[in-house]
Amino acid sequence: MHNNVVNALTTAFLERGVAALKFNFRGVGRSEGTHGDGVDEMKDVRAALDYLEAAPAVDPQKLIVAGYSFGCWVGLRAAHDDRRPARLIGVSPPLDMYDFSFLKQETRPKLFLVGDRDFVCSVSSFREFAEELNPPKMASILTGADHFHAGSEQAIVSQVHAFLDNYPFQKTA
Repeated sequence: MHNNVVNALTTAFLERGVAALKFNFRGVGRSEGTHGDGVDEMKDVRAALDYLEAAPAVDPQKLIVAGYSFGCWVGLRAAHDDRRPARLIGVSPPLDMYDFSFLKQETRPKLFLVGDRDFVCSVSSFREFAEELNPPKMASILTGADHFHAGSEQAIVSQVHAFLDNYPFQKTA
């Protein structure tokens, strides 16, 4: 949760007045527990959604799941079976390591970003993946960025802003 990509996503949300919750998966940093091969980490995502849904200052109709790398795979897998998130965002989806076919029929607005030098998501894999996704969708390849996106943080922020402009939430009373 303490890396430049997660911080860029958080910045983008906060600049737009969207509440953001960053957390480590179990066994990471000072979190208790042990790595669960993605299965237990999906429980962490659901627990975060439960927390946000119950928070008085959060509109439960405006939840977004955003993840980076392994967190992208886990977060979007959890969201696949949980309809609460209204928007989905994935940065550097590890397409060359994990199966993302569960997203092929996804109909919620989604944004995917990858660097053109990413070593866990080749540009060819990304283009094929993006082409197979149902709309509504946005997919961008960030020039000069590798998997860690050092120096492309503002591009991530800008892409998230564009996504939220293109797929705004409905106004609530």
